Amino acid sequence: MDTTQTPQYKIASKGMRGSFDILDAQDHLVTAMEYEDWFSSKGTATIGADTFSIKSRNMWCSNFDILKNEEDIGDLTINWKGHIILKLQERLAPEKVFILKTTGFWNFYFILEDSSGKEILALKQTLKWSKMNYDYAVYLADAENIGIPIERLLLLCGYSANLMMIMMDSIAAAV
Repeated sequence: MDTTQTPQYKIASKGMRGSFDILDAQDHLVTAMEYEDWFSSKGTATIGADTFSIKSRNMWCSNFDILKNEEDIGDLTINWKGHIILKLQERLAPEKVFILKTTGFWNFYFILEDSSGKEILALKQTLKWSKMNYDYAVYLADAENIGIPIERLLLLCGYSANLMMIMMDSIAAAV
């Protein structure tokens, strides 16, 4: 994936709670994910006329429900490899499965792949030391053929990337 060109989208953190905005290449707001409160794993965003919510399904925060207008449309699960599995299925559509994982070491970034291993997008993070939060530049590889609106996928990736960064930060603090 070529991350040297101009990103097509940005995920911009709005503060310490984890809330973030999704912006297009011209910095126009696409949607905003708002977390319920400090240390909350429940987030809500609006895309068009639809309200999307993501909330933890268990006390370990390893399984999450994805809701569209209060209807369960998918799951977000953290596996033992540290990957996040996104499963989405709406009414009559076939289930779509994606995997978000990290790559690299010193200058790592996130890659979203479909179930066959084809790269869909990359999130290249930048830490804002003054704010202690992360922003992401989003580079699309093949977003036309995924069968899901890109805004929805970016919302799930932003939430998942925040979740992974919290996990990595907590592991680093424990060492």
